[in-house]
Amino acid sequence: MTRTKLCLAIALAAPVIALAALVAVQAGGDQGAHHYGGDPGGVVMKQLVSALPALPGFSTGAVPWVESIPPSLGAAYAIRIEPSWSSCGQDCAGCYAPSGWGQVVVQARFHWSASPGALFALVGSRLVQLGWSEGSAGYPGPPQRVWHKHLRNGSRASIDVSKQYSSAVWQFDVTAPPVGKAVNCP
Repeated sequence: MTRTKLCLAIALAAPVIALAALVAVQAGGDQGAHHYGGDPGGVVMKQLVSALPALPGFSTGAVPWVESIPPSLGAAYAIRIEPSWSSCGQDCAGCYAPSGWGQVVVQARFHWSASPGALFALVGSRLVQLGWSEGSAGYPGPPQRVWHKHLRNGSRASIDVSKQYSSAVWQFDVTAPPVGKAVNCP
């Protein structure tokens, strides 16, 4: 092949390759990369993280930040869970359920051996100082309390403190809706 024919072949192939690459990126599915929202700049996450000092042991390092949830059910930890783009999957032949962003979440597991009432009083007084208000006592079952706060973007965040399987293991879940389109699975 002569140099001129090679240059012509490359010039004709370049737009086809670029178009194929664009189609491949668009066909990549609902991966969230082309969806704006979730929690841009971590604004919601920062507000949720600010509730963690209410936890017994958080300021002493007894509840360490981790990158992934430890496999041990009794391990103390705190983790930030960023919202991710999600789809509910197919809900009928040929159609898909709505897609959107999952919640912004801060989750912590900690140890508390005194009474549930003492824990709720301690955590509650600290949360009130941080601008949270107590909600319902939760559903019947293991001891649980709920608090709420309106965030700067107008959304409502919730904290759920509940006893886990072990007698001294508790979970602290702080959740808020994402910025942008939220996933709405039935």
